[in-house]
Amino acid sequence: MRYYKIFVDNTNALFTYADPEDSYEVGERVKVPFRGKSGKGTIIAPEPGGDFSFKVLPIAGPLPDEIRLPAPYIELLVWISDYYMCGLPGVFRAVTPKNLKLKMTKLLQKKHAAEVGIPEKKSRRKTRIKAGVQEAVAAESPDSIPDESQAIHISLTSEQERARDEILREEKKLYLLRGVTGSGKTEIYIELIKHAFSEGRGSIFLVPEISLTPQLITRFRKTFGDHIAILHSHLTPAERSREWYSLYTGEKKIVLGVRSAVFAPVQNLKYIILDEEHETTYKQDANPRYHAKFVALKRSRLENLTVVLGSATPSIESYSYTETGLCALINLDRRYNNSLLPSIELVDMRGEEDLYFSRNLLREIRDALLRKEQVILFLNRKGYSTYIQCTDCGYVEECPHCSIKFSYYASRRVFKCNYCGETKAYTGKCGKCGGTNLVHSGKGIERVEEEIKKYFDVPVISVDSDKARERDFYDQVYGDFAAGKYSILIGTQVVAKGLHFPNVTLVGVINADTILNFPDFRSAEKTYQLITQVAGRAGRGDKAGKVIVQTYQPENYTFRCVIESDYARFYKKEMETRRLYCYPPFSKTINIGLSSANEASLERFAKEFRKRIADSSVTILGPMPSLVYRVKDRYRYNIFILGERKALTLYKRKLAAIVDKEQDGDRSGEKNVRISIDIDPVNLI
Repeated sequence: MRYYKIFVDNTNALFTYADPEDSYEVGERVKVPFRGKSGKGTIIAPEPGGDFSFKVLPIAGPLPDEIRLPAPYIELLVWISDYYMCGLPGVFRAVTPKNLKLKMTKLLQKKHAAEVGIPEKKSRRKTRIKAGVQEAVAAESPDSIPDESQAIHISLTSEQERARDEILREEKKLYLLRGVTGSGKTEIYIELIKHAFSEGRGSIFLVPEISLTPQLITRFRKTFGDHIAILHSHLTPAERSREWYSLYTGEKKIVLGVRSAVFAPVQNLKYIILDEEHETTYKQDANPRYHAKFVALKRSRLENLTVVLGSATPSIESYSYTETGLCALINLDRRYNNSLLPSIELVDMRGEEDLYFSRNLLREIRDALLRKEQVILFLNRKGYSTYIQCTDCGYVEECPHCSIKFSYYASRRVFKCNYCGETKAYTGKCGKCGGTNLVHSGKGIERVEEEIKKYFDVPVISVDSDKARERDFYDQVYGDFAAGKYSILIGTQVVAKGLHFPNVTLVGVINADTILNFPDFRSAEKTYQLITQVAGRAGRGDKAGKVIVQTYQPENYTFRCVIESDYARFYKKEMETRRLYCYPPFSKTINIGLSSANEASLERFAKEFRKRIADSSVTILGPMPSLVYRVKDRYRYNIFILGERKALTLYKRKLAAIVDKEQDGDRSGEKNVRISIDIDPVNLI
């Protein structure tokens, strides 16, 4: 007799059941007796031994018509639960679509109908890809392949061919493709996926932002027809279930999606490709707090597949893998079609009169517009101003729920908290004394749009992450700008990644210091990556590009490395600093977040909790108030832990036991304290 741990649907725990006849396997869906009723569940793992202090009921029977996940996939979910210190039931729910009610019998009926020539109903509905610019027609017969005469044959350069062929040799299971912006990394990805498809194998292609998928959908459909599935958060539950199911059955073998698509149940998987692998959006910011890159690496070991990481500005950790031998490095040093990288000019704003535009930037904008070329202006701040202050009484409007000042959005005439989303109508008067002498401080992209219109009478549009989430964003913004309807595009980091506008010859970085001044050991890295990426939007066609970077810290080594396109120098400098302070990749890290609506209770708990988790094998910093101390009426503390990999792995077991005890206990006066664990955090705010 065997015993299994089973995840019972609609519960938050695992339960032990017996398999008297040894007839079940990990991953199977089964019927089980549960609290006097019949329940359904998934077999997760064997349960060793048989000496239980409770009565163990037998599995009632199989559910042969339901989804069955393969054992390696279940093992992946168990690893996520263990590594990221989160409950397996939460992991299970996070990686499979909500309301997945499709049955295997439906697919069998569809296949039978196709085999005997029964036509499908004419009412077959189309699946709307909400974030895209087109509709994805329902898939063809599972046995069809793309029409080769209809696939945008790609002519690779010798450098691209070398890169593709090295990956195809599969001497490693992990590759880092470091290519300058515009070097044609996407063409290499497509060639790899085509090769895998010709062998009957599947691929997962990940992008960091949903806003990047429409461009890629068009390119992928031209090559692969309806053999790709799209997975991202803008799909309805029904749409997501259909796409997921088409992969599970093998009807489709190629996935294009964002972070969560790393869990796609692709049959006979060969590649997982992460484009712009350095992006922090690959890290989930709620339980389970997984990183798609590390999930891909674990999947690689479990399913014997190849992972390809691509970026012009790889993360320090990823690049360090190439020095340890874990990862093979492939460089692309030239842009596709031999177009030149843009020239980059650094401007010291300390000598400028205008707070927004240097004399050099204004001159370059004028010249570009006279040539009928387009301009991108980058500032990583939403809204009009970061706060408004009354000069009569000094009052500044703050969010009532968070310890942060309201940002002002002129386009909607509202104050808004960028943490909890609270809004308040802007009246033009001080909320305390009623005065009208208000000063706007801290510039956002709406203010930049207002100021640039004072200089140039041309069509201008601004975009940020809020607008990018709107359903028709790309129809109204990306398509219009690409078609030349607007001369100047002003945006936050959503304009820095992956976009291709051949007529953009000038990029202006309004304030390059925004991220550099954050109290985060990765601030220099994030600054280097962001400015390099946005600079790469210039000169992507047959016209030369130029970038103006405005800063108040021109002496900072980060900017010198940017203008010289010297990633190697930047990497060396960062590694020296991180080695000195034992930051990743020389350590692993954990961020413990503590929060409560009761400030005094939280402070007391944080100090006591710090004592309980003390351990000489790791370095523990804190507790310290979070940078944004109160969010959504809850006060917040952080405890930051660093340690060598093996030491931290052992320490996590101790920490897990303490956290479980705290969360299960009923400590008087402090039971409202929430504890969140973030393994390998990328956001320390």
